[in-house]
Amino acid sequence: MIEKKLKIIVLDDDPTGCQTVYGCLVLTSWSSDLIESAFKDDVDFFYILTNTRAFNAREASETISEIVSNILAVNRKFGYRLQFISRSDSTLRSHFPLEIDIIKEKIESCLHVSTDAVFLVPAFIEGGRITIGDTHYVIKDCGMIPAAETEFAADSVYGYSSSDLSDYIEEKTGGSYPARNVESISLDELRSGDRTGLFERLIRLYECRFVVVNAENYTDLRVFSEEFLKAIKSGKNFLVQSAASVVRTLNMLPEKPLLSSEEISTGSRPGIILIGSYVRKTTDQYKKLASAKDTETFNIDTGYIQERSDDIVSEAVDFINRSINKGMTPVICTSRREKRFAKAEERLKFGKQLSQVLVDIVRNCSQEVGYIIAKGGITSADILTKALEICSVRVLGQLQKGVPVVRTPGNCRFPGIPYVIFPGNVGDDDALLSAYSLLSACQ
Repeated sequence: MIEKKLKIIVLDDDPTGCQTVYGCLVLTSWSSDLIESAFKDDVDFFYILTNTRAFNAREASETISEIVSNILAVNRKFGYRLQFISRSDSTLRSHFPLEIDIIKEKIESCLHVSTDAVFLVPAFIEGGRITIGDTHYVIKDCGMIPAAETEFAADSVYGYSSSDLSDYIEEKTGGSYPARNVESISLDELRSGDRTGLFERLIRLYECRFVVVNAENYTDLRVFSEEFLKAIKSGKNFLVQSAASVVRTLNMLPEKPLLSSEEISTGSRPGIILIGSYVRKTTDQYKKLASAKDTETFNIDTGYIQERSDDIVSEAVDFINRSINKGMTPVICTSRREKRFAKAEERLKFGKQLSQVLVDIVRNCSQEVGYIIAKGGITSADILTKALEICSVRVLGQLQKGVPVVRTPGNCRFPGIPYVIFPGNVGDDDALLSAYSLLSACQ
């Protein structure tokens, strides 16, 4: 029997998920033609930006269903062995298990196969998100904080109360998958040297078991990934719900140095910095950026978005034009607090309105710019897809650890410039200022 070639497809709920890889395509749309072009690409994996973290459950479900259906239809022509990864936030904010359930249902109904296991791998090494003893931690200056004790767990849409991932699975499945049934791959198991034992555990999984994968570093993830791929080759059918780091090891990508100034040349033009993320880390980074002598900020008061959106766009565009003409770098920054709503649905709707304002600002900007930094997952997704109208782009690499860069294609609003996808919760307090300084120096 001829072995089918493996193609790994990452469905990414915001564009920051390519923060550990390089060289691959990121699709922001999922027409048959685009998917076919990704299947033909020399790189054996690609991302599809779903942006579903900005959607309600119904919208997310419909989007994932359409994407997977299109992928499976196109693959009839190619006959690849497909491995799906649902990539989401390393601090556990996502439509879990909704999206993985939709992928599972589509694959099983179309291909007439059963899913043996779903692996939960939320470790993001570059960002200090690790899993030890089945508990997921966020590393901060004060030490390792259980994820449920961070600000992320209090998210008004995607909040949760369990740091133990077995309990998290039970919580998120509404009790339909109890914690006692969740399996776990421990650090001891990954580090014991017993690869045969690990492989045999994997091939014994069946009936869609949930499996927590502990990981503290890339060595742990490489060991898991190598045995995972062997199990896939042997015929097992697995799905993966993960953060960004395991995507690199499942694709056997070696570490690549951070991008050099030559690789991210911006020409002689200044850039624009857009800050949508409201998390505390972004606020701390913005304060440092605001101290740079060649930047100036236009603050968007989110309290007036619903009443004054057109005026705000016009004022911000005028500000950008004046700022660049003075030789300054304009920073467009939203209020440094999360606006509270009684219902999650209202919060998501407001988020779309706010993001649309940022999109309209970029669309209406008459200045040519040398680069764009977009801070925050939903912000960077909407600027990429709606303002720049990019359907497919290739990942250059990382500006800093966990901060990916793409170069815009020649047919978009700002052609041939580095576009920095800066996650809201990545980097130290100086990270945003350092990114600005590096890009400015490349002019």
